Amino acid sequence: MLFKKRPRWVSEDAWHIISWRRDKGKQLRRQVARFARNPKLGLAYSAYRRSIPTRDWALVRERVKTVTALAEACGHRHTLKEMISVLSQLGCYEDSQRLWINQLNREPKAIPNEWRGEDLQGKNVLIQLQPSDRQGLAVGYRRARLMHHITRQASRVMAVLEPRLVKTFHRSFPTLKVQAATEAIDEGAFDYVISPDRMLAHFLPTAPPPGETGDFLVADQALVEQLRQKYRADSRSRRHQRLIGICWYSSHFAKETPEVSDWADFIRRTQAGFVSLQYGNVNSHLKILGHENIIADESIDQLVNMDDFAAQVAALDGVITIVNTLAHVAGALDVPTIVVRDDILRREWPVTRDRTPWYPSVRIAGKDGRGWGEVLGEAGDKLCEIIAERNQ
Repeated sequence: MLFKKRPRWVSEDAWHIISWRRDKGKQLRRQVARFARNPKLGLAYSAYRRSIPTRDWALVRERVKTVTALAEACGHRHTLKEMISVLSQLGCYEDSQRLWINQLNREPKAIPNEWRGEDLQGKNVLIQLQPSDRQGLAVGYRRARLMHHITRQASRVMAVLEPRLVKTFHRSFPTLKVQAATEAIDEGAFDYVISPDRMLAHFLPTAPPPGETGDFLVADQALVEQLRQKYRADSRSRRHQRLIGICWYSSHFAKETPEVSDWADFIRRTQAGFVSLQYGNVNSHLKILGHENIIADESIDQLVNMDDFAAQVAALDGVITIVNTLAHVAGALDVPTIVVRDDILRREWPVTRDRTPWYPSVRIAGKDGRGWGEVLGEAGDKLCEIIAERNQ
């Protein structure tokens, strides 16, 4: 495939088809490689994939563990990487963490001072949190709550971040030195350099339901209050007590999401004021949702200023979103959030329960073979429950 991103002259629908076919080809090549490496692994992987549509998670878990054991025995890296994610989705957090650390330890050090779990007491530490080409801003947001594991041990800590996250992290962690990834840095000047994968593998909590310990990001409180007053005064909020942010669309080919019409039906039957947290040009979608039913604040552009976007999210009573970066932004800010999950079993969100150890304020509304209207209804009910618990 010559293009990694959609060229302007290719329609979005056509790009979805091209991306699906490219992905299918990649998966087929990997399956052929599994059979070539170990026929038993190839057969076990096929059995695992066939079990997913049944949603018999006990059966899926059993087959995943078989695949994992065979992949570990023959060292098939791609399969092991997939199993790390799937074990987490199935609620086997400790197994996922063990497998992830084992895999990271098998890889040669990228730099001499790469951290591999050593004692950080009194050390000078660099945390690398800039996203790679295949990662997004969630790299920083998902690790925000884990900062205390490092800052409470090391004598000096610097975090290198995507530039749009610098302002929020600087406000949230006063003792942390924060630097944009665009600036030059001497990694050799630190005792240890901690990679994004290492930080998650070693410090992600493994015991749901989540505890309240950990760090949360702090939004610009003056802007939070300004935006909240602005939205409450807007006629489109219909003077409802609750302001709910929604994000409904992704251009990624491997995500199944509700139709815009499903969201429009949900908005019409829900007693709340709605604020768009959707990135990009949403004008065509707003025609379906109803310009009179949802606030689209043009003064906030998350593609340019994520600190303002964090304040926008924090100004709301809650969030309902598809699987995307917003779920991690809201979770890192401790905003009541419902993540609407599909049945593809490809992302990191749980399929066996509605909670995750990562964020106390987040719940999951899984599709689980249902229509999207029912799923969005559940999402609305769950969000009301969390907000009510917070107000007690």
